[in-house]
Amino acid sequence: MQISFSDDKEISELKNSREHKLNARNTLGLMNKDDWIFNLNIGNVMYLNCLGSDELNMPIEKTHEFSKDAMLEKVVLIASAYYCVAIEMKFLVDESTGEQCVYSKKDPETFHAKALHLVSKFLPAQSPLA
Repeated sequence: MQISFSDDKEISELKNSREHKLNARNTLGLMNKDDWIFNLNIGNVMYLNCLGSDELNMPIEKTHEFSKDAMLEKVVLIASAYYCVAIEMKFLVDESTGEQCVYSKKDPETFHAKALHLVSKFLPAQSPLA
């Protein structure tokens, strides 16, 4: 793989090439079709459950944070957070007819693009969120 580049064109060609695309298979291990990531939808992510005191006091090993499921969960949560922020900003921009709005129309698009970028880079293409 090429490490140094002479111009931006070479970098964009490498980004667009499928040869070195990051995906769940080569970043987080082999994919299993029965994994939870292949059955996840936005409703699963946005549904909040109350945490019990036993869950808060439960000792968790730090090595758990580096497991495939924990990493995928973090990607899903940050992508859905970006998506939710984009939707809320879009509503604020749409509602501010005649008023001065803090956000421009480009701001929600930026957060939506961040969510799509994360999902496309780290989640399997067969995942409903991808």
